[in-house]
Amino acid sequence: MIIKQTAVNQDTEEHTRCTQDNKDYDILKQAKIGSDSYMNRGSQTLNLTQKVKSQNYKGFIQETKEVTASRADIDDASKEEKITNAKKQENAYLKSINDIMADKLKNPNSLFDAEALASHISIVTS
Repeated sequence: MIIKQTAVNQDTEEHTRCTQDNKDYDILKQAKIGSDSYMNRGSQTLNLTQKVKSQNYKGFIQETKEVTASRADIDDASKEEKITNAKKQENAYLKSINDIMADKLKNPNSLFDAEALASHISIVTS
């Protein structure tokens, strides 16, 4: 509800009317205090269970972690070769080729004789 502001001269008939209107409006506001139209407050749009915010952060906790490693494990780890990502990809590629070849070699009909294909070509040497 928007009420435009008005300025009136005191000791006039208009001033007494505006003062009475303001008093009537204040009485009306007090009578309607339970209505949403006359009181500013938040509205409940979601279920309360959906609004609850849980906080899982408990802060930093000091814990002791025990690790068991023998001298042999440490020695083996220090001598182990570090494999780069490119080398890992190359090894995976070569393994896939070997797997394909092993799969194809299971069927003897998949092989062909390269010598027989070139046997009709005569090679002349001088």
